[in-house]
Amino acid sequence: METVLIAAGDASLAEDMSHILSQVGYDCCIASDEPGLLDRMRHRRPDVIVLDAALPAMGGIRALRCLRHFDASVPVLLMTSGRGVGDWIRGVEAGANDFMALPVRSENLVPRVAALLRQADPAVHPFRIEDARQACPAQEHS
Repeated sequence: METVLIAAGDASLAEDMSHILSQVGYDCCIASDEPGLLDRMRHRRPDVIVLDAALPAMGGIRALRCLRHFDASVPVLLMTSGRGVGDWIRGVEAGANDFMALPVRSENLVPRVAALLRQADPAVHPFRIEDARQACPAQEHS
């Protein structure tokens, strides 16, 4: 089972993301700040990290820079407020692999995490259409 480390200072946001990802089979753990993120990384390397750009203490971008000194290969999905491209540019410079604007929506989060896992090791994490269908059920039209 793939492990997703969710690093977000907002407990509600972290729990929402954990719930969404757990429903489709990911093992999730949560860090509420930069020291917690790095501590979890030291004990068990996740398969992917979902990182809030507004992480308390150092901030998500600075935490990402520190993380990249520790592990340059773990895929990182950076969550941003979506109010401008500043966080996105700083995220690219710091080493983010993908971006997603808040608020979190399952139809965006699940496929992005799955794509990062496939890119990290496509032989181990093949695309499964049933995962996409579960994450994004067909909408009924009235």
